[in-house]
Amino acid sequence: LVNQNKKVYFGVYAGGHLIEWDPYKPWVPTKLDDKGSNPLHLATVSPELIRPYRIIAHPDSKTIIMGGTPQYGATGGGLLFYDNQAKSKTLLKDTEVVKDQTSMSLVPLPNGKLLGGTTTSPGTGGEKKAKEALLYIMDMASKKIEWQEPVFPGVQEYSEMRMMPDGLVYGITDKRKFFVFNPETRQVIYTKDIFSEFGPTTAEQSPR
Repeated sequence: LVNQNKKVYFGVYAGGHLIEWDPYKPWVPTKLDDKGSNPLHLATVSPELIRPYRIIAHPDSKTIIMGGTPQYGATGGGLLFYDNQAKSKTLLKDTEVVKDQTSMSLVPLPNGKLLGGTTTSPGTGGEKKAKEALLYIMDMASKKIEWQEPVFPGVQEYSEMRMMPDGLVYGITDKRKFFVFNPETRQVIYTKDIFSEFGPTTAEQSPR
């Protein structure tokens, strides 16, 4: 779940639902076709995305972005962009982001860019096809990938990434390695294996 403009947004399993709750208004049980519901159902994006791994509120104050794995038996998860001003959604398939992979970590960057980190894990019961996870940078306006790279060869997931006040991105790979990434130079500037000292980070599903 994330907060934006005094409302709360939830990525819901199963089915890949996006719902919006206004805590300042009375609770009205959710019905898919009832615009008077609170929480309000905004979108359903199955089969491309049924198990949300990440949901973020973009600092543009209008966009909610959600990534996750696809339907059971499938490989490669979708990426949802929901515009709260236009009340519209854009759903990208894995082939439009990173084929046979799922966006697990998402970080808004300056100048309308989005940093993503993938996982090679398929939907439950699906076939794992990709050999290593990637970092990518997408242009938010065009929804086109401008850069992608297996920054850590052999890594299977970018478990978590967060933007720091200095513009650097802190992240974790495979629940065991901490890293610092400079999105301007697209270079890793620091790494540390934290597994031996702390064990694996949490968890199997969101929240992490």
